[in-house]
Amino acid sequence: MNIGNSYYHVAEFETSMKHYEQALVYNNVSDTMTESTFLGSRVFTYLNMAGAYIEMDQIDSAEAKISMIYQMLGDSIYYPINTSIKKIQCWVFILREEYDKALSVIEQAIALDELNGNLLRLEHSKIVKGEILYRLGEEKQAIALFIDCLSQVRDDKDKLAYKRECLTFLYEIYVAQNDSLTALSYLIDLNEVKDTLNKRNSQSKIESILLSQKFKTLELDAARSNKEAKIEEEKRKLKSALMGVSFVLILLIVLFIGVQMRKKFKRSILSGKKEMAYSSTQLASKNMAINSAISKLEAHLSCFSENDNVQIKGSLNDLRSETKNNDFWEDFAIRFKDADPQFYKNLLSLPVALSKSEVRLCTFIKLNFTSKEISSITKQSVNSINVAKHRLKSKIELAQEQNLNDYLNSL
Repeated sequence: MNIGNSYYHVAEFETSMKHYEQALVYNNVSDTMTESTFLGSRVFTYLNMAGAYIEMDQIDSAEAKISMIYQMLGDSIYYPINTSIKKIQCWVFILREEYDKALSVIEQAIALDELNGNLLRLEHSKIVKGEILYRLGEEKQAIALFIDCLSQVRDDKDKLAYKRECLTFLYEIYVAQNDSLTALSYLIDLNEVKDTLNKRNSQSKIESILLSQKFKTLELDAARSNKEAKIEEEKRKLKSALMGVSFVLILLIVLFIGVQMRKKFKRSILSGKKEMAYSSTQLASKNMAINSAISKLEAHLSCFSENDNVQIKGSLNDLRSETKNNDFWEDFAIRFKDADPQFYKNLLSLPVALSKSEVRLCTFIKLNFTSKEISSITKQSVNSINVAKHRLKSKIELAQEQNLNDYLNSL
């Protein structure tokens, strides 16, 4: 908080606010303060923050800090906190140009200062009262009060800031009254005081910077004292973490290999199923071609001799009997059942009975055949396949948003 006060006295209010905030944080984490010391430090920090907010014309923020002090202390507000609060309230009224209220509050502060014999605070309170009287148009009373305050602080080097305020107001009053000679005499004194204060402020600013650097150095020393212990603790944690990570990595590698092998196995099964479907399809195509050729030869038997007809008919009958024995769709169904028995079991357990063509369509969909591929195998148009899919979806009562392929693949 002392660093914040140093910046406050050289009118660097925003910087002082940062240090006040740091002081509040330090109070929260400090374990060396008693409860009363903690409370007192916090109250005075809030008072200083309220004063800084007043200087920055942030009235609401200043009042908020005063409210926090009332919440902390309740009815047990003691001197000089009570008079400091009244001065801040007085400045709030001044900034709001409510000078009558400001005068009433500062007179209460003066009474408290006189009661407690605090001459330094009393002089400051009188200067504030003089300013309020000046703003109210009571120039004679204000002049008398400022001159009285000057007589109290004229030879006191520690009260130069009060002297500057008195001289400033006296100079402004006499300028407004067109009393140039009197105003000039006060201006000369005022410039001398300002020069002295500027030198002091420069020195105070240097001291604030040095004090801030010293505080940072103490923080660094405290951090270094715990650094080695923290490093050892971090090493231990890092070692444990590395062991954990190594175990997890090994586990992930094993799982990855297992997943890849499972995928490869599934791909090989699916590839085998597709090859089986295509081989059955090729067999079907061959049989259809043979039957077509038999029909064409039978249509031209009259072109051959009777002996030739007998031999040709015998050969054609042998071919026809061979194609009848090759029921390729039945063969395909048997092979697929052997490769994926659970799918057929689930398919046949559906609440609706499916025809052979519908079962065949389900099998092709399970094998991830597209409508175009199914069309090529079954010698039907793509449109006919899509219509068959739509009817199948309706038959097994799938919702509109459900996908037929996903459903069959889940069986």
